Amino acid sequence: PPPARPAVQLYACIDDRSCSLRRHVEDVGGTNEVETFGMAGFFGLPIRYLPADGRDPVVLAPEGVDPTAVLVEEVQCQQLLERFKQRRRWLALAVLWWEKASFSPVGSLVLSLFAPISMSRLALMGFFPSAYKKTKDLLLRAVLLDL
Repeated sequence: PPPARPAVQLYACIDDRSCSLRRHVEDVGGTNEVETFGMAGFFGLPIRYLPADGRDPVVLAPEGVDPTAVLVEEVQCQQLLERFKQRRRWLALAVLWWEKASFSPVGSLVLSLFAPISMSRLALMGFFPSAYKKTKDLLLRAVLLDL
């Protein structure tokens, strides 16, 4: 017998922005319920996306197209949004501190204490890139979203 059809089929563009949407839908929907396809092309829906966390608007359209439709993200809980923004700022400051320290002699000595962690990360990135991405996403979600 032919395999059962999924409950939902999603056709999306093959660019990076739509690929993340496809992966999210696949993760949420499960393997037997959702089937996604990537297709080359623009689907005629130019959108300007306004994130709820205050970041700059993002144009989701081909170069040169000025979107008239605006997609505004709304927040269920303002307190969670504020905590997310604060944690994102702290994470950005930590990354900036790490980068600045790596360019100074004293900072480099301090960072050398983290060499085993850095080497493990480098090995994971080189030999197991998908495991690295899953681990990184899991850690970021745990830090930023309390998961």
